[in-house]
Amino acid sequence: MNPTVLSSTDAGYPVRLRDRLGEHGPSTLTARGNLALLSQPKTALFCSARCPGDAILGAYDSARKLRDEGVTVISGFHSPLEKECLRILLRGKQPIIIYPARVLDENYTRLLMSQAELDLMDVIALDKVQKKRQLDDETFRRLKQRKLIEGRRPNLFVSAKIANVTGDRAAYIKNRAFDKAHYKDMIVAYLEKFGEGTRSDLDGLLLKKLSDALDGQQKKRYITNLLQEMKKEGHIFPDGTTRWAKWRISKPRTKGDV
Repeated sequence: MNPTVLSSTDAGYPVRLRDRLGEHGPSTLTARGNLALLSQPKTALFCSARCPGDAILGAYDSARKLRDEGVTVISGFHSPLEKECLRILLRGKQPIIIYPARVLDENYTRLLMSQAELDLMDVIALDKVQKKRQLDDETFRRLKQRKLIEGRRPNLFVSAKIANVTGDRAAYIKNRAFDKAHYKDMIVAYLEKFGEGTRSDLDGLLLKKLSDALDGQQKKRYITNLLQEMKKEGHIFPDGTTRWAKWRISKPRTKGDV
């Protein structure tokens, strides 16, 4: 089912939303499903992230009652308790409106419009990934299984097929790390050409080449580990013991040797 974008001037735009918020309301809404539900009476479900035990049991009872009475329920279903209530509601046949209340990047709204196999929650999760926000475990596993994201936590980025749709191809290439051997070859080529190099020299060589999914500290840690690994392999050695030590070639290395 293709999504529909409603502007604040469209007839299908929720009247109560327009009346309550006026010019402060969202200029557009993106929706999938039966838009007629937006004009019907609804019961909103809000639950705190932390609740006492009796409140949790009461919320479960209320969700079952709303389900059995066929009441239309609207919620963002963000908190753990709201998610549990959603599972209860989904066992019934009553209407449910999932309203994440999030502002999506324009590219990801376009993605939602063009990819019918993606649901709204997937698109919201992908938007979080490209904004460098963390995913919960369940969402992470789902996106990984569907090959919508790449990388390792916390350094995740959208997959090539998503980047192709959203026009973020260059960002994808910058995020995608080269094979470790590629960086080792760069270090060897530098030291063979110039005979020696300080840590500052090697940082200047590699920092801008490493994945943009890593922050500055992670990039420097990666280079440290790379140099120590090459030292253990016997390919390079530090001449000196301070941060001003100069790295040199200790023996020839076969190109691409990891």
